[in-house]
Amino acid sequence: MRFYDAVNYLKQGKKIAAKQWDKRSYLQATIIELTNEVVNIKYYSEVFNPYTYENDIILENDWCVYKECDTTYSFYEMLLKLKEHKKITKKSWEKYQYIFTDGNKNLVFRTMEERKFVVDFDTLLNSEWELVDEN
Repeated sequence: MRFYDAVNYLKQGKKIAAKQWDKRSYLQATIIELTNEVVNIKYYSEVFNPYTYENDIILENDWCVYKECDTTYSFYEMLLKLKEHKKITKKSWEKYQYIFTDGNKNLVFRTMEERKFVVDFDTLLNSEWELVDEN
């Protein structure tokens, strides 16, 4: 869809992205519910950082396999899932946040970060835009 059409979805609270962004970045509007007024538009991009933690992590019992949080487990039980190359998360985290191990067996934290939205004129006029899946 054209940018003009995508902006109409953005005003409805939907996430939009240019197709060439590879589904790792998106625009999202902040909307006041009572008036449906768009307050601002934010740009989010996927970020991977080393996962840093306190030693108390071994005492926590609110861990689960990413996108399968019906049952929670101890961190030790989740270490076994990491060994099986599963992504893990905490029940209290945002749905887009998780931990996995990289090729060097480092713990990596995946999240979305708000970034400054700087896009070239050609992307706005000539790119194909799409809705971003909420999952």
